[in-house]
Amino acid sequence: MKVIIDNIKHFIHIHNSPISLENNAVIACTSDIRAPGWFDLFPDELKLILTFNDVEDNRNSNAMTIYQAQEVSRFVKKCFSKKTESLFVCCDSGESRSTAIAASIIRYYSRGKNYGFIIFPDEKRIWSNWRYHPNIYVYRLVSSAFSMKTSTLGIFIRKRTSEKALYNKINSSRNRV
Repeated sequence: MKVIIDNIKHFIHIHNSPISLENNAVIACTSDIRAPGWFDLFPDELKLILTFNDVEDNRNSNAMTIYQAQEVSRFVKKCFSKKTESLFVCCDSGESRSTAIAASIIRYYSRGKNYGFIIFPDEKRIWSNWRYHPNIYVYRLVSSAFSMKTSTLGIFIRKRTSEKALYNKINSSRNRV
């Protein structure tokens, strides 16, 4: 199953006409309880719309919940068993919540269940992309829902990889001037 990350507005713009829905599914994370109407094109069994803010503190009343993370796990496993071709994972900006969920999904299907400190190659493409800044709280919750360990060292390595990618991009831009 191919996991595709996007922001909601771009996803809707690119797919403004119905795509082949039988082999595709979508997970949309939004801060706005009014999900875009375009998602109505997807049958209920092919979409999961979650409303939570992009925060990394579970004390925030609008943070992702463990129940929502478990919904992601169940939904993804169902999509995988149905041989879903592509799973679109979207959030408002396409760089934090969606990338955290996508990284957990990729790690799970890379069989990284028991090695919380290893970043598998497919997952590393997310953590080492300067455009992505996976939400650590969301990553931990979704990984937990997939019954994967996330060690403190593993989180540190992932966060450092993400920060380094952005740092390198900023410095390479400065050197061009």
